[in-house]
Amino acid sequence: MTLNAKLFTIALGLFALAATPAPTLAQQAPLDQRAAAVQVVELTRVVASDQNVRLDFLYSLNPDCSSMGFTTVRILKQPQHGTIAVGNGTGFTNFPKDNQRYECNKLRSNGAVIAYDPESGYVGVDSISIEAIYASGSSQKRSYAIEVK
Repeated sequence: MTLNAKLFTIALGLFALAATPAPTLAQQAPLDQRAAAVQVVELTRVVASDQNVRLDFLYSLNPDCSSMGFTTVRILKQPQHGTIAVGNGTGFTNFPKDNQRYECNKLRSNGAVIAYDPESGYVGVDSISIEAIYASGSSQKRSYAIEVK
């Protein structure tokens, strides 16, 4: 191979290397590490048979108690023995005493309301799963075990 051919081959290889984008963090991390980054919350609720219940109230607040916006809720698993309703509404927050937003607990705030209505006469266990995407930019998956009595 001539010197010009060798230089051309090296230059072509360097061009190909420079044109290849660096892998993103998601491409670099193994799948199990990426999945661990998604927060999963498991909750248990009890509801009286034939009664509609508010399962949860999800919100994002600024330190001054103003809303950052509504939480987007996506239903990942529907209940087998009832119906689920998701909508925007108001409610009270539940910040711990050491949180700078603790005083917000005294005020009604905007948020997403998740309600469950069991089938008429049903007694037993049901469950749902959702993904919550908060206006603050975080997200989490939430699974609810619902005991209908």
